[in-house]
Amino acid sequence: MITVDPIKYQLALETIYDSCLNSEKKADPISLARSIMEKPEINLHGPEHHVLVGAVLLTAAIHSGSALDLAETLDEILERGKALPPAICGLWGCCGAAVSNGVFLSILLKATPYSKDERRSAQTLTAESLMEIAKFGGPRCCKRESFTAILHATEFVRVNHGIQMTVPNHLTCPFSERNKSTCIGIQCPYNKNSQK
Repeated sequence: MITVDPIKYQLALETIYDSCLNSEKKADPISLARSIMEKPEINLHGPEHHVLVGAVLLTAAIHSGSALDLAETLDEILERGKALPPAICGLWGCCGAAVSNGVFLSILLKATPYSKDERRSAQTLTAESLMEIAKFGGPRCCKRESFTAILHATEFVRVNHGIQMTVPNHLTCPFSERNKSTCIGIQCPYNKNSQK
């Protein structure tokens, strides 16, 4: 089983929480994610991404007009996201970034196990996000998978729930040089040398 340093992990979660809570009131989850990912408390790969994805999406959705309390929703995403162990993408076959999308939408729609449409929508977003992430195969890259999840979620909630967030027209990953062991290079759509 893969383990993480609990003190470093807690620091990463606090960094995500504080960064989202004190972010500019912009509806751009990708820019917020990148700014958080660049902080030294955030590992290149790690389970903090299971929280980060949903946290930036909730923050951007609230900044775009969703009537939820930001601090309360961040508390909730942290509690739910912490339940996801590290390395579940390979060990469970379920990427934490995709699950974080489902957690985001569950919180946004106030879904419960007894909800009908809200529950279905959150599960559909998770399933579609997993399919998008799975297209790249492996090895894992928490940055690529987080970007893919966030981009898919913004389009999903725009089409299905009328929530308009903003994302960049083209996304270039600034982390590929640091990710020597698992970067898939030009096969990644976010690589600076990619044809996409």
